[in-house]
Order: sequence, then structure tokens, then C-alpha cells
Amino acid sequence: MIELMTPRLTIRDPNMADLQGWHNLMSDPKTMFYLDSMRTNNEEESRANLLLAVEESVNPNRTKYFFAMETREDGVFIGSIGYTIAEDDSQGKIANAGYFILPRYWGKGFTTEAFSRVMQFAFEENGMHCLKASCFAQNRASERVMQKCGMVKQNETVERVEYRLSAREWQQQKCRMRLL
Repeated sequence: MIELMTPRLTIRDPNMADLQGWHNLMSDPKTMFYLDSMRTNNEEESRANLLLAVEESVNPNRTKYFFAMETREDGVFIGSIGYTIAEDDSQGKIANAGYFILPRYWGKGFTTEAFSRVMQFAFEENGMHCLKASCFAQNRASERVMQKCGMVKQNETVERVEYRLSAREWQQQKCRMRLL
């Protein structure tokens, strides 16, 4: 079981005990506004979605690393974050990242804190070569998380913005941060 810590969060593999929090997250119209096709309509749909994440967490050929986020202070489930390995070529693994957080936790830095730690895990512990993330252009809060985490804008259309960060850029970024 993977468990990552930040000053305020525990980021860990999900389990079926997360069902109520998972359902609150995946069925919330505000949280899922930009990804309405992923929104669940009832607890059974949320259970099926969570079960896939739980099963993947024990898969020996794991390609999906989507974690539950909870506060360290009181263990409250606040969201999900992670990535899916899309390619594994001669340079290494390339993954697409994403995150969802309940509205009452928006604007408090939790997503940036969690994404930074997940990126560290991906590059330093899971052999990732490149992480990519994207969002709808009007979702400025999501784009700001990518920027704060040092990702580099790759493409922008009227509808979407795309960012990426390589393992080399991650290391350079870490070195610069140590010098500050």
C-alpha cells in the first residue's frame, strides 16, 4: 500500500472504507463540473468506480495511481489525486495526471501540496520520465496548480491547456529550490 505524507495531508491508496467520501466527491456537481461525464449519479456507481481504484492498487502490473487524499489532522476524505501511465517507451514512463477536491477545500493550497508530493513520488520512486496534465481553459484554478508545481505549458487552445514536466526538469527545479 502506498502512503505519502505532506505537512497537512495523507495521500494513500484508496480502500472500500472511503466509499462515502468517494461518493461525495464523484457525485458533486461543482467538483465534477468540467468532467461531467465522469460524475457518478448514485452510490452504486461511486462504489463501482472506487472498486476499480482499489483493485488497481493491488494489481502487479499497475498503471493507475489514483490516491485518496485526507487531512492528517482529523482523517477527513477531501479528494483524489494521481496519474495513469499512458506510455512506457525507451526513455521511461509517461503519465497523465489529474486531481479532484471537494469544494469546501478549494483555495486552501491542498491540491498544490498534494500534487507536488505525488509528482515527487512519480519521479523519484516510480521511475516516471514525464508527467502531463491538462484542463479546460476556463478552469483557471486547476491550471494554477500545474503552474505552482513547476509544470511547463505545452499547448493552449480555446478549449484546453496542456502542461508537462520531465524527470530532468523536476531535478533541476528541486536544485533551484534548495538554493533559495
